[in-house]
Amino acid sequence: RAEGANARGPAPPGRDASVIDRPRFFFKRAFIEGADLSQLKKKSLAETAELLAEVARVLDLLHTAGVVHGDLKPANVVVDPRGVPHLIDFGLAVQHRSAARGGTHAYLAPEALRGHGIDGRADLFALGVMFCDALSGRRVRTPMQAQSALRGQPRAVIDLATRLLAEMPDERLPTAKEAATALDALAPGERRVSVAWTPAPRLPELFNGVLDELGRGLARRHAGQGGPV
Repeated sequence: RAEGANARGPAPPGRDASVIDRPRFFFKRAFIEGADLSQLKKKSLAETAELLAEVARVLDLLHTAGVVHGDLKPANVVVDPRGVPHLIDFGLAVQHRSAARGGTHAYLAPEALRGHGIDGRADLFALGVMFCDALSGRRVRTPMQAQSALRGQPRAVIDLATRLLAEMPDERLPTAKEAATALDALAPGERRVSVAWTPAPRLPELFNGVLDELGRGLARRHAGQGGPV
């Protein structure tokens, strides 16, 4: 598996974009041994909250750098043997306020489905879908559905889920950092993983530069001019 980012490890793809003898870009990524969240057995509330709190911390780093993941789902979170989650697959990532470039329908925020510009709160909607799915086995997309699926869970769990799944972005938690704090409160005790990585300040510019170069290469191919992509 290709590593994207975790809360204490390498930066997301973009930091290692390199140019060789010709204008050909590539991503240098590590191999992760582990299973994605969709393959893991059902976990307790505390374990689920701890894992997703770490995911939220990674999202906070990305959002601070001006990047929205855009395709957050269980298959894109790999948990290594140490229990550290890694966010992978940045192929649909965009800058804040850009329109979504696709994604998995079940996890796309309402504004993304409408073709509107998205920001980090679209990732938080996907986090809410994952949260409910992990605890109930049901993939829900609305606060009402979440209340039904999570019946019997503590009030704090239901309140967090309904806030993350609010239809309007302004009604959701404003930042991934606040989502991480709320999830931490559901998993009392010391965290096993500490945040130590700070994103490169020019990540958005480098990210867009790579996409622009790939786009120009594809356009050359389409026009029959050849050349590297």
